[in-house]
Amino acid sequence: MDKRADAKTRKAPNHDGWTGQAGQPSVGAPVAGFRTKRNWRINLLLKDYVTLSISLVALVVSVYNFYIQQLRKKVSLVGSMISVGIHNGDWDRKMEYVISNTGDVQIAVKEVEYLTDERILPTEVIGLPVVLKPGEIALIDVFYKNADVGENSTEIVEFGIFSARGRGYRLPHKHQENGKRDSNMWNAFELKDEHEGF
Repeated sequence: MDKRADAKTRKAPNHDGWTGQAGQPSVGAPVAGFRTKRNWRINLLLKDYVTLSISLVALVVSVYNFYIQQLRKKVSLVGSMISVGIHNGDWDRKMEYVISNTGDVQIAVKEVEYLTDERILPTEVIGLPVVLKPGEIALIDVFYKNADVGENSTEIVEFGIFSARGRGYRLPHKHQENGKRDSNMWNAFELKDEHEGF
């Protein structure tokens, strides 16, 4: 037999160790580089998922920050009565208040009314009107005459407030009810949604 013809028909091992025609993989032989390509694709998909996840998180944070800084404008005010007592002069009684803008928008405190038994007592107020930027505080003095207050009366100091969003509020602070001092008179009082309406 011709040696050259025998060489053409003889099976030769390919680079994967499988036997077949020279230069051709036999049936069932793994394709060269298949596993490498598959791992590369898996790694690429994982990288895509990680990149997409980071982008989504960044987008959510950006939208939240925009909402907090631009859209959500909180109206909030806290007040406290710091003293009440005798005053020398025509107005023989004096109440001292401190109020603070704890919200995100400007607040205008327009007026204070001293209500007793559904009557508005004559008063003299020092420190109003005032516009408070976020974080600012103000001192307010309210003078009145003790003779105008009944012994068994219900007394409420009410603040008239407007916010930069165009909303009006009436913020009450109760002193006493039916002649008895309110147990929360010296506690801080806060502006709430239920106080809206001027």
